[in-house]
Amino acid sequence: MRLLKLLVTGCFIAGCTPAPSTDMHDAPIDFVVSEANEGNSAAIHNLCYRYKYGKRAKLDYGLARQWCAKGALLGANSSKTLLAEMHYYGEGGPVDFSAARLLYESAASHGHNHARLMLYFLYHKGQGVSVDDSVAMNYLNLAADAGYEKAVIVRNGIPGK
Repeated sequence: MRLLKLLVTGCFIAGCTPAPSTDMHDAPIDFVVSEANEGNSAAIHNLCYRYKYGKRAKLDYGLARQWCAKGALLGANSSKTLLAEMHYYGEGGPVDFSAARLLYESAASHGHNHARLMLYFLYHKGQGVSVDDSVAMNYLNLAADAGYEKAVIVRNGIPGK
């Protein structure tokens, strides 16, 4: 363990780029921006999240959209879902249910349960799509059956379920 700490510390001092899975949650914003500009996917998603929610960075939907779009292009399902959410709620631009649906569908196809839950709402409410309760329930059940708590709560609140 001590050797691992020495290697990590040495790599940090020498300027080695951390693997994309490196947790950036508590890292200083300047470090995260630098890593993101080098193509570190974990840093890119971290900036997407930080700017969208104003966590350890100033709330900035414009920057959030930029970083979320970069993460989405790299295939990061969480970045796709946050960008979809921004389209869904009109954060940093107009409400665009069609764009939200496409991003949610992409993330959902890779098992992202929050994206599945949001697709339930889109199809259940007919937001940018025709109302289709069969499709809506399929997405809700996928998320709930995977143990996603928010989906379980929604499903348990539906009469007859």
